[in-house]
Amino acid sequence: MPPLEGSRYCFAHDPARAGDRAAARKRGGRNRRTPPDATPAREVRLRDVGSVQALLEETVSTTLAQENSGQRSRTLGYLLGLALKALEVGKLEDRLAALEQWFPTMSGRAGG
Repeated sequence: MPPLEGSRYCFAHDPARAGDRAAARKRGGRNRRTPPDATPAREVRLRDVGSVQALLEETVSTTLAQENSGQRSRTLGYLLGLALKALEVGKLEDRLAALEQWFPTMSGRAGG
């Protein structure tokens, strides 16, 4: 940062601006938080694999739109791992449904 006008210090190092720096940090911290009265834009239901996959896709898209950072990269890695698990469960669900079509008497009853 360049020195402030009439000073040898920049904003970050000027001893006379310590109070201003503290106030700026507080404003920055407040602006990063979710407001306590914030409500989701829409109702989210996670009742099946498809809805979980859709929300994961939306969340990954939103995360990709954020500024690149280490935290964003870690979040994307975590979300992609969850997406792989959701895809795996979805494939297993499809396979089970196909088996139940071939063997309808076995579906829903333990021990056949």
